[in-house]
Amino acid sequence: MKVIDINPYVREVQIQSSVLEGDTLRFAFDHRIFYVLEGFGQIIFSDKRIEVAPDTLIYIRPNVGYYFYGKMKVIVINFDPTRNACDKKTPLCPIKHKLKASNVYDDTVIEELPDYLVTCDPFFKEHLLSVAKDFNERGEFLVLITSSRLKYIISEMVLRSKKHFSQEKALAEKIYGYIRLNVDVIKSNDEIASHFGYHPVYIGNVFKKITGKTLHQARLEEKINLACKWLTQTDKSIEDIAFGVGFSSRNHFCTTFKAIMKTSPLQFRRKYDN
Repeated sequence: MKVIDINPYVREVQIQSSVLEGDTLRFAFDHRIFYVLEGFGQIIFSDKRIEVAPDTLIYIRPNVGYYFYGKMKVIVINFDPTRNACDKKTPLCPIKHKLKASNVYDDTVIEELPDYLVTCDPFFKEHLLSVAKDFNERGEFLVLITSSRLKYIISEMVLRSKKHFSQEKALAEKIYGYIRLNVDVIKSNDEIASHFGYHPVYIGNVFKKITGKTLHQARLEEKINLACKWLTQTDKSIEDIAFGVGFSSRNHFCTTFKAIMKTSPLQFRRKYDN
């Protein structure tokens, strides 16, 4: 079903004061939206672990395994894309094993959304707080208003996820360029985040999503790339190169170099000289 055709049934809306640390994947009976108001932590899926911070929006289809690690204040919305299961008014806690298809409240797929979506966007905060307010006041017309508000939010999720991907790709490319130019002087990921004016968690998530690498991995690789140039184009000692590209010791440099290049710095230099 395309997002334009959905008619959401909102089963429950809560503002939870904390999400306690989980330890295993759990599977929900209905679609879920989480929005982090306060706190930091991670959400873990079967294939990845993602850092979350205030203003993180998370959408998860039913029967997709996940759990949180950390303590956060969040808005939680349980819903279906249609009203086919509106007789099932009570939300059920996620369970520790995958559900049978017949046990899922409404297995309708919103075509434009993946199995799960994690993005950071403060735009949604006031809209989701309005959904929470309307739902908990209840009333004949507020049911319709809540449904229409949620459809608008889901539509914006689709539109913004497409736009964000393009923006995130451009940002990741700029970050990579900045690392390449400044790898010998960058001391931490916080410095990179500060340069671009974003929170370190957001910068790290975007970079990993687009490149498949952590900022730490990218920095190490670029340090080794710079070291390779100095090994082949200068007479600097290995110790001077180690400190010059930002390692705290020759041993750490040599260990990292061998892990990435599959040879030692000295062997690399000798091979090039020959």
